[in-house]
Amino acid sequence: MDIIKRTSEIAAAVTGRNGQPAASTEDTPEPQKTRNIITPTGAWPPPIYVDASATEQETYYMEHRWYTQWSWYDTKASEAKKVYQRIQIVIGIGSVTVPVLVSLAPIANDTTGRNALTLITVLISLLVAAAAAVENVKKYGDAWRTYRSAAEDLKREKSLYDVRSGPYRKSKRPFLLFVERCEDVMAKQNGSWAALKEEQQTTTAQTTTKDEDDGA
Repeated sequence: MDIIKRTSEIAAAVTGRNGQPAASTEDTPEPQKTRNIITPTGAWPPPIYVDASATEQETYYMEHRWYTQWSWYDTKASEAKKVYQRIQIVIGIGSVTVPVLVSLAPIANDTTGRNALTLITVLISLLVAAAAAVENVKKYGDAWRTYRSAAEDLKREKSLYDVRSGPYRKSKRPFLLFVERCEDVMAKQNGSWAALKEEQQTTTAQTTTKDEDDGA
């Protein structure tokens, strides 16, 4: 009797209570693990991350000091970069084109063609010289590198501060350290900006003096 009862229990476990095959635990799909996926919006500038425990003073500094300065540096760097690249394109293409036109002028069939090539050559040469003079005075390349360096330094400090890494890892007052380091970046940038402006004024004065001497 015990053998028959045991056999019945095994059969019930295999077929199930309703006569259907019992579901195997191996066939049961495991629940999928969910992941936190961040989808960038592509908006620029990106939003500012502020910790939930930040005080009003910290939030105010982030919004009206750090973000304002970073946004200004970032905008100025982009503007200077565009102008600098355009100037370099004009100088590069003009420098390559002028020798070709000079070599073509002697083999022109008629006087009109030679005169036209000569005129185009002179105009392109003037354009290249003017572009080089503008860059020499305004120094868009230096401004681009200076502003971009300041913007990246501020962004790096914010990233380190948000995750409490680098110099903020063991700091007892990380926000004060963050302010001090950001202000150092801004002060350094202001000094570089002042030096750049002084150099621009010196270059302009030298150019003006040279023109006056040539005219005399």
